[in-house]
Amino acid sequence: MEERNFADFVTIFGEEFCEALSPVVGWENITPQDSYEIFCSAFNQKPSQQMLSSLNESQLEHLRTTCKQHIEYQGITIDHVRSFVSGTLARWPVDSG
Repeated sequence: MEERNFADFVTIFGEEFCEALSPVVGWENITPQDSYEIFCSAFNQKPSQQMLSSLNESQLEHLRTTCKQHIEYQGITIDHVRSFVSGTLARWPVDSG
């Protein structure tokens, strides 16, 4: 993925992350940048469409656990994680480059 496309993708990922989690953790407690840091912490790699589309249940749970630890809020559910992953992929599908 080209650098500009990657920046656009990460922006969308951050927006979807905040949209999914802000109702439970509050807008003042998260930023779009958190999504990138949490993903890198969970998987030791940058987020990508391919990676998001291939996450299995165990990996989604690991991402949820990492979110809970980073944000220090225990009420994050697997549905919140699915929401920001699927929202990102809906806006930036795997084949969109």
